[in-house]
Amino acid sequence: MAVGLLFNQLGMYSQPIYLIAIGFFFVIGSINAINFMDGINGITGGFGLLTLLTLYYINSCLVPYTDANYLIVACIALVVFNFFNFRAKAKCFAGDVGSVSLAFIMLFFLLQLIITTGNLNYLLLLLMYGLDTGTTIVFRTIRQENVLKAHRSHFYQFLANEKKHHIWLSLVYTSWFRV
Repeated sequence: MAVGLLFNQLGMYSQPIYLIAIGFFFVIGSINAINFMDGINGITGGFGLLTLLTLYYINSCLVPYTDANYLIVACIALVVFNFFNFRAKAKCFAGDVGSVSLAFIMLFFLLQLIITTGNLNYLLLLLMYGLDTGTTIVFRTIRQENVLKAHRSHFYQFLANEKKHHIWLSLVYTSWFRV
């Protein structure tokens, strides 16, 4: 229902039905991918903040597509969250509610930008989530594991468990895909 209301807000129901169906699949899949990636301190908050700051820059300097104040408020909220989460011993966590809400916010602004510009290249802002989640699904399928069951086989989880440097890993995941 929430995605349906999101699509209503964005005026997506004037599009052909096949685009709406693809959109539902993409948005729900992206929300789940972002939720899956919320497994170590700082990764979701850091990536979310950098994504929203990038969207703010695009809105302010390249293509105005939304009220910048909405992006600023979301960024301030993430700065506060990251103050308590982006550390070795986090004092708070996003959990499912936080990561799904953040995903919803990021996707709203991203879709608003894509609708305004008609440029699907902006989907690359979610590249980290797509690569990690996509390769995890492929490898789990190859190993004949049930992809619908809980697991700890994302690449970032492997790195975090092997190297034990969660904060550095979160910094790399947050920044590497923006360089």
